[in-house]
Amino acid sequence: MRIDVDKIEQILCYRFRNRKLLIQAFTHSSYSNENRCECNERLEFLGDSVLSVIISTKLFFDSDKREGALSRLRARIVSEKPLALIAESLQIDGFLLKGEGEKRTETTQSMKADLVESIIGAIYLDGGLDEAKKFVLRVFEDIIIEMENTDEEKDYKTQLQEKFSHAKIKYIAEKSGPPHMPEFAVVVYINNVAVGRGEGKTKREAEQMSAHNALYNVKNK
Repeated sequence: MRIDVDKIEQILCYRFRNRKLLIQAFTHSSYSNENRCECNERLEFLGDSVLSVIISTKLFFDSDKREGALSRLRARIVSEKPLALIAESLQIDGFLLKGEGEKRTETTQSMKADLVESIIGAIYLDGGLDEAKKFVLRVFEDIIIEMENTDEEKDYKTQLQEKFSHAKIKYIAEKSGPPHMPEFAVVVYINNVAVGRGEGKTKREAEQMSAHNALYNVKNK
């Protein structure tokens, strides 16, 4: 495996005691299948839970919102798009180890989001919850502030439905990936015209992202 561990640690502002965890976090399943090594899917699973705990705790102490509003706020903060944006802003997605077939294609938003969650899982295993918390609160700081200051009590699908109350809105979903870790891509149509596309680990998340992108596209036309 050839990966610039020193450079990645510099970007992450964290030095690993066990660098094998860092390498695993950057190993996509397509690479592991070709090279018979462990991929980052298990770290992603762990990182997802650790991230949820850290963000939930921060919102609990920082906000007086009710449970439902807190849940929606947390969901927006830890959704695929912000996670992918973090990977891009840190410029770490280019270090992802991919198989020969995947190298020919662009790294997807889902793969970038999975990478960030894998890194969180790796830091948690290597340095504990305190180190994971330092990393998460640092890289998510701007996103948390933006989301907290955005009045968005209603979900994106509801907002889209209310904005186009007299139009026909339809969501078309496609499922891909292995059964234990599916990925969904959804296109939303307004009066049979495609206006937004979204991806997510669940159909609901993908629908929300497609509605969010549709609202953005309509607003900026």
